[in-house]
Amino acid sequence: MKYITYSESDKIKNDDKIVVLPIRSGLVCCCADGSTGAGEGDIASTCLIESFMEKFSQEMNIHTFREIILNAENKIQEKTNHAETTGILCFLKNDGQFYGVSVGDSLVYNINNNKTVRININTKPRIGSGARIQEFYGKLTHESYLMIATDGISHQCPNIETIKTLRPKDIITFLRGQENLYDDFSLALLSL
Repeated sequence: MKYITYSESDKIKNDDKIVVLPIRSGLVCCCADGSTGAGEGDIASTCLIESFMEKFSQEMNIHTFREIILNAENKIQEKTNHAETTGILCFLKNDGQFYGVSVGDSLVYNINNNKTVRININTKPRIGSGARIQEFYGKLTHESYLMIATDGISHQCPNIETIKTLRPKDIITFLRGQENLYDDFSLALLSL
């Protein structure tokens, strides 16, 4: 299994965060996009990453992912009353099966044979204001990969179709060459 992560920000403090951890049976990813517009987005995204790290184990499942989201929701509400974050928690198993949870407008794409398919949908409210959790499931082949990203990737690359023909390592090169960063973004590319 392989993965690449990449983050970019036009600010000193990036509200977007991403972590990928290998486990015996695959890769586990946590992606958080703190909402700057709601204020203190960095606090909110940090709460999700902290909750993920606290619950991290070799046996991650949908139930654990839901607990992580709810724990982050409580942490955010304890620390501030107006911070929010979107979030994705995903487990890619060695056999190509993947599953996860999503809250907000961060993105999960399965990119396979020049076809880009969005796996999750936008939801509201975000984590910190009564999170609505959506589950997602799927299967990768050896020719496909998952792209998990904060919504800033949509601003940086408005036509996501542009990158569907690129190999994962070439996506990073493509993104580094873009100018006029409109939003923070973080992404992970996961493959078998």
